[in-house]
Amino acid sequence: MKIISLNLHKIIFFFFSAITVWSVYSFFSWHIKPLPDKFPPEVESYLMSNMEEGLPVFLSSELLDRTVLGYPQLNIFPAGGDAWQNAPLFFEFYIVSGFRNLKCGDISDDHSGEKIVRQDGMTLLRCKKQGKGGRVLTASSMIHNFKVSTEGTTTQLPFYMGRFSTGDRNWQRINVEPAFFDGKRKMAVNAHPLGDKKKIFIEIPPLKKSFKHISAGFGVADSGTTRRGAPVKVSFSQNEKVLEFRSVDGKWIKSELKDFSGEHPITVTVSTQNAARRHFYFDIYYFSGD
Repeated sequence: MKIISLNLHKIIFFFFSAITVWSVYSFFSWHIKPLPDKFPPEVESYLMSNMEEGLPVFLSSELLDRTVLGYPQLNIFPAGGDAWQNAPLFFEFYIVSGFRNLKCGDISDDHSGEKIVRQDGMTLLRCKKQGKGGRVLTASSMIHNFKVSTEGTTTQLPFYMGRFSTGDRNWQRINVEPAFFDGKRKMAVNAHPLGDKKKIFIEIPPLKKSFKHISAGFGVADSGTTRRGAPVKVSFSQNEKVLEFRSVDGKWIKSELKDFSGEHPITVTVSTQNAARRHFYFDIYYFSGD
């Protein structure tokens, strides 16, 4: 009986030792494994071949964020910064789920999910809003196709590492990031104006399809609210049509771009008398439905 008892204890000891060794191996091998900068071939092939212009792709884990730089032609939102909070604003979006499981229902109750493909631990999901409705395409989803220049030069600025640098300071840039307006979070184009009333010109490219109507949104974020700040002047122009506005601190202002067409470029011009804390953002919305 004593021998049987000793053998049983040995079996239990070796069993738990094996589990411990496997757990430690799994933990450290997961951490030392190179993070992916590309999707598995089947996931990549589907996205490159089937994605409609501007449709967003959300990532489930920050461990996938390096893939954003690998596909500048796709509208991929990194998991860092909880960009997925903006997903319910879209009629349709995609999720690449890996390292952390993320489903359409985890993001929005209004969207149903469909598994497209799974390979090498990553799953591509398509999320579509239930019921009828039109799609909304945003200019911010096409930032890699913007043409950006500043007053006094005709040279177009390069798009590098997700941004256009309009000056020597870190905040002098054009990129897409979240901001709060009156406490409400929005993902939009950050276009911090330059000093000395110097204008920034941002040309939004023409699109391949027509849209029923187009509108713009803009404002200085809550983080830029100050009594000493001057309003930001912004204009939206297309051919002979020009609409000019002034920002209000902490307010996201919306305006229809009446008689504007998605089939022609739209130029956004940004300037201010005092650039200090002018955390200015804008976006353009193209509606395919009513």
